[in-house]
Amino acid sequence: SWEPTCGMYLLSVGADQTCRLWSRLPPLQNDGANDSTNDCTSRIWKEVGRPQVHGYDLNTVACIGTGKGEMIHRFVSGADEKEARAFDAPIQTMKLLRQLHGGVGHKEDTNGKEERVERAFIPSLGLSNRATAADAMEEGFETGITNDTENGDKASQGTGDSSSDPSNGPILDMIADSLPHERDLGVISLWPEVRKLHGHLTEMVCLASTAGRCKELDDQVLVASACKARTIEDAAIRVWSVESNMCLDVLKNGHKSTVVSLSFSPSGKFLASAGKDRRLCIWKRNTDTKTMPVGFSLSAIVESAHKRIIWSVDFCPCNENILATGSRDGKLKIWRVSVEDEESSVAVKEICCFEPSYKGDKKVVPITAIAFAPKTIKYNDEEHAILGVGLECGLIEVWAVPINSTLSGYCATLLHLMPLTNCHIDSIKKLAWQPLKPSDNDDTEQMNNFGLTLASCGIDHGLRIYRLNFKSQ
Repeated sequence: SWEPTCGMYLLSVGADQTCRLWSRLPPLQNDGANDSTNDCTSRIWKEVGRPQVHGYDLNTVACIGTGKGEMIHRFVSGADEKEARAFDAPIQTMKLLRQLHGGVGHKEDTNGKEERVERAFIPSLGLSNRATAADAMEEGFETGITNDTENGDKASQGTGDSSSDPSNGPILDMIADSLPHERDLGVISLWPEVRKLHGHLTEMVCLASTAGRCKELDDQVLVASACKARTIEDAAIRVWSVESNMCLDVLKNGHKSTVVSLSFSPSGKFLASAGKDRRLCIWKRNTDTKTMPVGFSLSAIVESAHKRIIWSVDFCPCNENILATGSRDGKLKIWRVSVEDEESSVAVKEICCFEPSYKGDKKVVPITAIAFAPKTIKYNDEEHAILGVGLECGLIEVWAVPINSTLSGYCATLLHLMPLTNCHIDSIKKLAWQPLKPSDNDDTEQMNNFGLTLASCGIDHGLRIYRLNFKSQ
């Protein structure tokens, strides 16, 4: 999950029971590289923090900090337990991010809310991080890194092992000196836990957040969660307000089995869900929030939307009427979601169905992850959404999907197939595009020639970050 305001960092979780924070190191001086070039030699990504070290396997994570409804630099994670946990960045991490990225995305946003702590620690026999400085001293931990960026002094930690190349220059060496060692990541870079979201009865499976995705809801960030369903009752989806530590709604009678993927529409009006029962459900948000509490009602169900389990669902961020689903049956379907009247009637129509271009030695290559990019591309004089597709074999494809087409021959076009040597060696679990910076949306020169960053993670325990350059045709 990317940091939602400008994609400053990437969070990943896994079966090693840790949450890891990955950030791009500052580019070298005089390297001439920028976000629109093809030269990626200066783009060095490194693990600079380990916000959570848990006692259960971590399954899902969602960033929620927008600086409005939620303090910036917060996230929620779900594990093989019955509750989700929310975490807040400590001062130590804030200092490090300022050193790496300058003032970008570091607005003061406490607004009278709780102050940030210096750092967190794990108490003896504890499952989660605590924030009490006095207790930390009793545990005997050191405070960790220091960041004296005004004086240009090097931090107290030793040189990072991934940036020791002397050709990188003194600037990068100084940054590397301030990064924590591998042995210290699980101690000095922990984030304190600030909330527990109780309500599910089984292990957490997936999370989705409106942060960064639904600009209209930034003042009230919503989080949707689902758990492993052993009964029909367990298949309910819960909608949370992390700030108020409340479950706002429980969405029942939609699914009969485990929900494995959730997605909010760009306006926050719709929530799409899909899972093992092969159903595609569309939930519509209450429009009159002044007289009614925030909640969602079931507005449409597509029975047997695919022949096999639906592994991934995603709304197009550039057109909330466009929805994509990917399934184990090897089909990727594009749906149009439209509101028929102001009451609650929603129509869901399949407008396109296609298969990945790669087949290998199998007749069907299951689709395990999909994600729409935050920007569109002009292709054949028509606006197309950019869709990343992850396969069970570990390959990644990028497709162009027309989003405003009125032609009867509606079809998607393959833009790029990732080289085999750059892909995963096992099933892809999730794809996520880096959010655009505010300057990227206002730059008219990049409308026809721009670059986007895509992150992927897989069962092979790998996390990969790709830089793709697009040019309108």
